[in-house]
Parts: sequence; structure tokens; C-alpha cells
Amino acid sequence: MDLVSIDIQRGRDHGMPTYNQIRQLCSLQIITDFRQLNHVDDIDFWVAGILEKPLSEGLLGPTFSCIVGEQFRRLKCK
Repeated sequence: MDLVSIDIQRGRDHGMPTYNQIRQLCSLQIITDFRQLNHVDDIDFWVAGILEKPLSEGLLGPTFSCIVGEQFRRLKCK
């Protein structure tokens, strides 16, 4: 089985927001043209997230780093 394909389909089945919508929630700059990534509003969140360049000395790009950080923040506050 292809886990990435399953995750992409799962995100679509559950109505995951677009890549740009999640970047806005994370207070990151939205992507506006192909030179920044791919077509702007048709980018699947999961695909774009795994294609981001990692932050310096990190394993994840800015969008996934934001999401993981938010998860830890919410877990810590419980």
C-alpha cells in the first residue's frame, strides 16, 4: 500500500483545507505563483507540505512545523 496516496485521499475525503488556507492559519505567507511552489489554489495540502524545503536545521518545512508545534502546544495546555 502507498501511505502517501492513502493520506492524500483521506485528506480529500475529510475536506482538508487547501495548502494556502492552512498557511494562512499558521500566519505564513500564501503562495501566489508557480515559482513559489506549484499552481496556487489547486495544491493538495499533504503533497505541498512534504515538498516544502525544511527549515534550517530541521526536518519539516514551515507549514508542517507550524502544525506539529500547534499540536504540542494544545497537548501541553491540557
